[in-house]
Amino acid sequence: MNVVKKLLLVAALCIFVNVPSFSASVQFNQVIDLKKTMWGYATIIYSASEDLVKQKNYLIGNLTFNKDKFNEYFTAANVEIFKSSVGKNTKDASQLQVDIVLKFKSLDDLNKIKALTGTKISTYQSDTGLVITNTISPSFVKDNDLSQIYGKLSSEDEIQSSNGKGNNKEVTFFRGKGFIEGPNDMYFVATLAKEGKPKAGNNAANKEETNSKKDEKSCGLFGFELPLILSLAYAFSRSRRSKS
Repeated sequence: MNVVKKLLLVAALCIFVNVPSFSASVQFNQVIDLKKTMWGYATIIYSASEDLVKQKNYLIGNLTFNKDKFNEYFTAANVEIFKSSVGKNTKDASQLQVDIVLKFKSLDDLNKIKALTGTKISTYQSDTGLVITNTISPSFVKDNDLSQIYGKLSSEDEIQSSNGKGNNKEVTFFRGKGFIEGPNDMYFVATLAKEGKPKAGNNAANKEETNSKKDEKSCGLFGFELPLILSLAYAFSRSRRSKS
């Protein structure tokens, strides 16, 4: 075997070896549809290889694949499960996927959910509007074995700015495996053209927004139409894999 063939064989083996480590992780999608009075729906979709799910006894971190456990991990005061399902991913039969639609009375209520331990949604009134920040900690990524985070926020109020991508009614955010494994918190931020009551800890929230504008180019959280989210998340995953 000549040198070129040996190098090609080594490269092929490296690619083959690296693929399972990516597919063994959890792909996480959180989307929010926010109404003018700040109630709305949060849809959480996550998937992992069925082999990994079984190995972990249907619980990876705080992400359960057991429907009997949904109430424990996804309900809280003022948060109820609107719809839920668990089954094969329609794009990849080797993946087991959970889809949960939650109805909440205010964004702060989502902080009480056990499945979202390690994340925090905060709001505060700034000079430019109502700022919504979703902080995602490294522990949330590590504990739940995440390989990517995708999100979307849609709002009946105009979205004036964000560190995601979109328009004045909806923004999307994405972070892949290479980024989310970092040691720092991620800040997903959107500012609505809306007045609201100031929240405790405004200075901290303002610091989060400032840091996110410096450190984040296009990341984030939030909102959604259910028929589109699976194809969007899958497309993002495929594009990231092809670039890696």
